[in-house]
Amino acid sequence: MIKRVCTYCKSELGTVADAVDEVRISHGICLECLRENHQHHLKSLDEFLETVTTPLVLVDDQRRVVYANSPACNIVGKELDQVTGLLGGEFIDCVYAADPEGCGAAVHCQSCVIRREVEKTALTGFPSRRVPAILDLAKESGDQTVRFLISTEKIDDVVFVQIDEVEPF
Repeated sequence: MIKRVCTYCKSELGTVADAVDEVRISHGICLECLRENHQHHLKSLDEFLETVTTPLVLVDDQRRVVYANSPACNIVGKELDQVTGLLGGEFIDCVYAADPEGCGAAVHCQSCVIRREVEKTALTGFPSRRVPAILDLAKESGDQTVRFLISTEKIDDVVFVQIDEVEPF
């Protein structure tokens, strides 16, 4: 097992299972220390995330989008102000997000790989790496099945969802 701790404040950032029986330590940085110790390098966390070329979406404990960088917004064809506050399925235009039950409550949502990975990471702190997910999306040109590879990471109360790959299926 790998125990992750903040390099600065030594707070626990969670653990990651591995093939080794002994507990090993890996260092990272918590969101609070990132803000405090690197303020002189960054004007804001948003500004830093805009320098990342990989599509990133940050969701809160209610699974609502709190931030999406430009590459992520470009994938869905929306601006940041249009996606802030949306649930994940609403963000990516999942066909089931428009069901009367709403995003996350439709019967199809129970088997949504992205939803399950985000919830698992939020609850356990365990990250996910390049997990495949196939979703039906509602596009203006007609419904489309899309394959995603996603990774998740929890930092404080926010789950970072990285879109590693996206392609029509």
